[in-house]
Amino acid sequence: MKTSLFFSLLTSAALLGACSKDKTTDPVPQPTPAPAVEQGYVRIVNNLAVPPNSSVTAGPIRLLVAGNEVGPTAAVGAAAPYQAVAVGSPAVQIMLPYTSGTGYVQLNALPVAKDKHYSLFTWNVGTFHTAKAVEDPVVPAAAAGKAYIRIVNITAQATPVRIEEAGAAAPLYSEVSWGAVTGYQAVDARAYALNVSRTNGTQARLFTQTVALASGKAYALVLRGSTDASAAPSERAAFDVVVDE
Repeated sequence: MKTSLFFSLLTSAALLGACSKDKTTDPVPQPTPAPAVEQGYVRIVNNLAVPPNSSVTAGPIRLLVAGNEVGPTAAVGAAAPYQAVAVGSPAVQIMLPYTSGTGYVQLNALPVAKDKHYSLFTWNVGTFHTAKAVEDPVVPAAAAGKAYIRIVNITAQATPVRIEEAGAAAPLYSEVSWGAVTGYQAVDARAYALNVSRTNGTQARLFTQTVALASGKAYALVLRGSTDASAAPSERAAFDVVVDE
């Protein structure tokens, strides 16, 4: 009897072991990772030169992409930080500071490519407002004692210009055509008193402006405003000195 009981217990243990080995655990399903969203980067630059009695005031502008407000505002003469935008051709609105109601500049389809950076330079011709979309170059590597500048000529009138420092042997730019965006040029990091003259018509000097350039920085010198001699002070041609990132 003891022997039979012993073999009966062994058999039961073996059967339990077999059942335990046959039991399998179903794998836990893992969530499918969402595909990465490819992005480019867009910023607005406020280069409005407001004429007197305009319905647009001298104030900040705002960026809307596909109907949604994106990022902080851009103050007068300055750029807002770049904002990440999905790759594609979204509709873009730049909301203007109207005295009453709303007004904006519309870009129906802004081409945005992966990892590219774009500036929307927002300017005016009298009471007409528009924006120039520019694919920004890569900012050069910082160099001690040097700054980098590029020129964006978006004056209200089609005016090519010469840009020079008084007493210099040669101009920084012998001519920058209207609507042009130059590449970067390395210059010594210091203050410059820049003379800006038209290179068409009377060849007259338009203005002189002191611009301070810091070591290791890159700048867009945005030439905006009216080159008409009768323009009101608030809308006369001048540089907006914008730091590039």
